[in-house]
Amino acid sequence: MKLDYLHHAVDLGGDYSIAPGAAVIGRLTAGPDLTLRPFATLRADGETITVGRNGWFGERASVHIVDSILSTTIGDDVTVGRFGLVHACSVGDGCVVGEAAAILDGASVGGHAVIAADSVVTPRKQLPGGWLYAGAPAKPVREVSRAEVAALAASLRAGAPDELVAASMLPPLGMEAFLPPGAAGGPFHAWEERRPTIQRAYVAPTAVLIGAVDLADDAGVYFGCALAARDSRIAIGARSNIQDNSVLETDGKMSFIPKAK
Repeated sequence: MKLDYLHHAVDLGGDYSIAPGAAVIGRLTAGPDLTLRPFATLRADGETITVGRNGWFGERASVHIVDSILSTTIGDDVTVGRFGLVHACSVGDGCVVGEAAAILDGASVGGHAVIAADSVVTPRKQLPGGWLYAGAPAKPVREVSRAEVAALAASLRAGAPDELVAASMLPPLGMEAFLPPGAAGGPFHAWEERRPTIQRAYVAPTAVLIGAVDLADDAGVYFGCALAARDSRIAIGARSNIQDNSVLETDGKMSFIPKAK
């Protein structure tokens, strides 16, 4: 899915592969051989995202910006694992971001570094290239060779991640696990007699709402999100938003109702 934002159109250079459920949005410029696996989302709706050649983003990986404040720059030959998050930061050439790892606002990761699975690079952190980083917050573990980095990238791209970059646990990667049996396409789905209730809200076309999901005015549910109320209820208040690839799930014994601070 390629979506404009205001007057900004996505600029994809050369060959690319965007899987079903994946999305590229807005002020995005990418080099040739870009690959997005299902529900990977590159959303440049309020600042720029630049991706070099041969970028690869696994299932439900997300790349974001900070609206009108921070852009995101990603170099050549970068690999981001499933549920990886690259948020308003800079990632150098040849880096590998493990599954469920996050690089946060204003951080910078030098070339040919590895961020281990489930690790968090905290805001404004500056990490030199050529190292393996792990933990939350991510800390240097040891130097890594170009050959090791390339092998880790290849393992992610092949769908058989090395233990260094394999997450300990991931939510479901597709939507089938959330949807009721026999569900048709689109974002809105009943669960028995329970149906989503939408006021003046935004729901992205690749999100799904199942059962009694109530969205108040000016709420937003973004790309790849799954909100599954089933036999209970999920209520999202006014002007709240659920960001890309978030999963909110409950059952008959509990409800999910965010509370204002």
